[in-house]
Amino acid sequence: IMFPGSTSYTQLFEVNNRIFVTSRCISIWYIAWSDDEGATWTSPVVFMEKTSTTIAGAFYIRPIVTGTDRVAIGTYTHPVTAGDKIKLYYTEFIPSTGKMVAEDGREMGGIYNDDTPATLENLDVIADAQPNTTFRFLDIARNTNGNTVFLIATSSTSDCNTGDYCLLERNHSLKETKKTTIVAHGKDLPHDTYWGGAYFVVDQNRVWNKQI
Repeated sequence: IMFPGSTSYTQLFEVNNRIFVTSRCISIWYIAWSDDEGATWTSPVVFMEKTSTTIAGAFYIRPIVTGTDRVAIGTYTHPVTAGDKIKLYYTEFIPSTGKMVAEDGREMGGIYNDDTPATLENLDVIADAQPNTTFRFLDIARNTNGNTVFLIATSSTSDCNTGDYCLLERNHSLKETKKTTIVAHGKDLPHDTYWGGAYFVVDQNRVWNKQI
């Protein structure tokens, strides 16, 4: 797969025997796919981009397959360069049509047939930081209620060694986000930039079984 520049944060997912690979190239996310178990691949196309210069730094995505034709995608801006202006976004990708859709079903772009790609600015905002705080988005899953759950680590903008690990549960019908602190770790991490990683343990249907 020949991307148009250096890549990072590459991720794979498979839906209906089509394998997708997404990767960040500079500040744009590209996607390619294979229908023959990876023997051949399409040329990469833009999956998601940002158009506003008011959103600082790069942005990151985390996809998870949630159904036979659905991929939930959490997206957030850079936790250091965005600081307390950081936001967590949500969208869904429909592999059969290539469309990106909002919580209410609005189409926000696509990847097939020279469709216009989705832009970060048009995604649904799930959460943002409080003044003088920032957060890192660690993982995404669905719970038994059908809500999307995001795992984040919060901290002050000046000290990444203090803060909490939290769950953000999103009810898409009500467009409400419930925050629950699960670990308040204090100052036990000996690093001033990055948090210790964490992820959800999910069952065979990709539903979170309340283990982390």
